[in-house]
Amino acid sequence: MADCVEHVAYRLADLPSRSRAVEVLRRDHAIAVLLGTPQRSWSALVRIVLGHSDPKHAGTPTGDGVLLRLLSGEPLDSLRCDTGLLAAIWSAKPNK
Repeated sequence: MADCVEHVAYRLADLPSRSRAVEVLRRDHAIAVLLGTPQRSWSALVRIVLGHSDPKHAGTPTGDGVLLRLLSGEPLDSLRCDTGLLAAIWSAKPNK
């Protein structure tokens, strides 16, 4: 999964906005295959890392995503205690 997160961060630098990055990366089926990640898990990972672009999630932890939360100075313990985040990660886990 570290390769997946690294790719998301790398591509984020090339795209004009976080919301655009979510849409472009979420639909990138080729990279999911190259990284050996099921498409459903790939889409979830992108949303977990970059946030959910739906306006109803604006300004929420789900909308902000893990990367922005960390860059904003939110402590790791806060992320570890976020039951919504943990549930999203658990449900995105590939079935192997």
